[in-house]
Amino acid sequence: MTRNGDGGAKDSGGERFEDLVAAAEAIAKKLESGQLTLEESVAEWQRGMELLKRGEALLGSAERRVEILSRGEGPGDEAVRAEPFDADEDDGAAPESSSPRRPSPPPRPRGAS
Repeated sequence: MTRNGDGGAKDSGGERFEDLVAAAEAIAKKLESGQLTLEESVAEWQRGMELLKRGEALLGSAERRVEILSRGEGPGDEAVRAEPFDADEDDGAAPESSSPRRPSPPPRPRGAS
């Protein structure tokens, strides 16, 4: 996988992850529209599953590259410390409390007591 000039991640075959995601989103919209026949829906679903497999392969390749670089086995052989990634953290700051946050209750209608 390499980086192309416009910042998208590509595999050695030139396929961009971002293009796969866009194609999968287009398929999802078609399926959700309810305008396809059963056969068309099945064909689109199959195409979406193929996109999913190719996207997972690209992500797996990227993950392996990051692991290799983190161990210092890449160019320059400088070891970088790998840390777990938490997608829920905004900026890496520690959470305010250790207890899970509960959602806020919905607002009360006007005039309700």
